[in-house]
Amino acid sequence: MIKGISIGINSVCFIWMLTLCMAAFQSLRRLIINKPRFAIYIAVTAYLGINTYISIFIALSEPVLGVLTAINVLIAIAMQMIYLFVFLERDRMHLATERTITELQSKIMLTQIQPHFIFNSLSSIMLLVKKSPQDAAHALADFSEYLRHNIDRISSDVPIPFADELNHVQIYVRLEKLRFKDRLEVEYDINETDFILPPLTIQPLVENAIKHGVTKRPEGGKVTLRTLRDDKGIHIVVEDNGVGFDPLALKDDDAVHVGLENVRTRIGIFSGIMNVESNINVGTRIEILIPA
Repeated sequence: MIKGISIGINSVCFIWMLTLCMAAFQSLRRLIINKPRFAIYIAVTAYLGINTYISIFIALSEPVLGVLTAINVLIAIAMQMIYLFVFLERDRMHLATERTITELQSKIMLTQIQPHFIFNSLSSIMLLVKKSPQDAAHALADFSEYLRHNIDRISSDVPIPFADELNHVQIYVRLEKLRFKDRLEVEYDINETDFILPPLTIQPLVENAIKHGVTKRPEGGKVTLRTLRDDKGIHIVVEDNGVGFDPLALKDDDAVHVGLENVRTRIGIFSGIMNVESNINVGTRIEILIPA
């Protein structure tokens, strides 16, 4: 009776193991490339099946090991269930992360393509048309390039050369200077250019410095963009002498808060760190460190 049950279990396990092995061999390459975690699950299942099969085979010659075989089977099933739970949980977390990224991209779109900025830029260009058609043409080209860059990069986390981000910043600054003229001064102290970073990382910081910092003063002010490299990594500093703010008093739906958190999330791709220092009526200093 016991031997018959053992033979039955042995046959089921053998068929189970053979089926898994055939599926694994047929789909191995595709699974490893497209679904590596599922491939690992199949490998673990196959290993446990082989282990169970060997244990039952031994139990046929040594009935005393029947109890140990049953325990081994239970342990194998438990390990599979645990691994399957972890597998499904990681998939759930992955989907949650994707949703977070999608929401972040929507927020970036709202903060980066502001209707007021578009209206103000077009108004400034219209004033140039009669005074200086050539300058108006250059400004219109800058405006078109600014929008194209934002639309192309807004849904992308693919790193870009610093030179591309710097060019985007300079285009934005030229458009803002059409409006603010001598009230806005921007200095570039660029000591390091050979690095990459997520798109739309520096331009939002310069935009915050202009919109919520120096142009809030009647006399205007100065924004400085600085880069340098040391043994810690790449330092990117955006500093202004504007009205400043209280970092602890920012609300979650505040434009400054949303802009800063978007940048903080983006540089997190590179394990970057962002430090914000601001004093009311003194100015703001934001430093990003991208580890070497």
